[in-house]
Amino acid sequence: MTKKIHINFVDFENNIENCKLIMENNKNLLFSKTNYDFLICFGGDGNFLEILKQEYTNKINIIHYGTGHLNFLSNFKDNNDNFNYDNFCEYGILKIEIDNVKFIAINEIEIFKINSTSKYVLNIDCNKFYEFQATGFVVNTSIGSTGINRTIGGPLFFNYDLFCFNELLPVKSINSKTLSQPMIFSNQELLFENLWNDNDFIIKIDGKSLNINSWKFIKINLVKSCAKININYGDWLESINKKLI
Repeated sequence: MTKKIHINFVDFENNIENCKLIMENNKNLLFSKTNYDFLICFGGDGNFLEILKQEYTNKINIIHYGTGHLNFLSNFKDNNDNFNYDNFCEYGILKIEIDNVKFIAINEIEIFKINSTSKYVLNIDCNKFYEFQATGFVVNTSIGSTGINRTIGGPLFFNYDLFCFNELLPVKSINSKTLSQPMIFSNQELLFENLWNDNDFIIKIDGKSLNINSWKFIKINLVKSCAKININYGDWLESINKKLI
């Protein structure tokens, strides 16, 4: 007897035809708005990221049918594809505190100044690592490695247990040292200090600006979601090959 799979759709009313095709091509699926194990969403990567952010505390499996432009994070690109409910895993999320105000990021956090630099301290697991002067810095997850991270020369990586730090336009001189290279972390906690205690910052989380222009401390670490996804490594590489190379 075929196992029945309970699913729900995000924005069902605006994706009726897509939903019908999936149900018709997968006879073992049962639609339920209240009791389900799988949540299916449509659209581009931006829409998918919003769903991941909304659902990360829920113990469900999320599937993305990519109908957008890039679709780096798509499970399927065709509604005629067979439904796949294997190999789901938790994804990494940045847990962020800006002066004790809490946020989460699926892609990245950017902190920068437009027309000037500032001086920062990076502490790793409560130990001072180094001071650096730069326009700002970026911290991103594996999911976010194809975004801002890529444009500033950061590494592309497919591992939900890792996250990356990179300086933005660092100043290198006799009095100002810099890594000039990205750093990869796993279970470490990063604490940034605004050494000059200045303002006029722009802070973005997943591309959206926060209404914050000054800060003293920013704490960041990687946590795992309760929700699960099954983004395929091969499909991810294929998307990079087609869209970025």
